[in-house]
Amino acid sequence: MTDKLPKEVQEVVDEVKKNGQSVFLTELAGGRYVYRSINRSEYRKVQDTVLQLATARSHALQKKAEELGKDISDLEIEAADRSREDGEEALFKMALIDPVIENSASTNGLPAGVITKIADMIMEASGFVPGTPEVIQL
Repeated sequence: MTDKLPKEVQEVVDEVKKNGQSVFLTELAGGRYVYRSINRSEYRKVQDTVLQLATARSHALQKKAEELGKDISDLEIEAADRSREDGEEALFKMALIDPVIENSASTNGLPAGVITKIADMIMEASGFVPGTPEVIQL
C-alpha cells in the first residue's frame, strides 16, 4: 500500500504537510485514496454548504408536501438523510488529494460506502474522535 506516489500527488502532499495538516493514504473497496485533515475554517465552510443545501431542500419539500397534500414530516426524514450525505460529499471533495474529484458526476462511479467511510476518517484525522479523549491532569 505504501508504493511511491505519483510525482504530482507527492508535490500536493508535501505542500499540505508544509501547511501543518496531516496526510493519509488508505485502500478501500479496490481503490486507493489520499486525503488530508481539515482545519476549523474548512469545517465551517462544509457546515455552511450543508446549511445552504438543506435550506433549499426544505423549501422544495414544503412545496412538494403542499402539492401532494402530505404532512411535511413524512418528507423530512428523507431530507435529513440527504443533508448528511451532502456533508459527507462536501468533506470528501474538500480533503481528498488523490484521486482528483472534479464534480458530483465523478463520485457516481465510486463504491457506495467510500465517501461515507473516508468522510469519517477525515473527521477523525481532524480531531473529531469518537468517545472521549484521554485527559491528564497536570
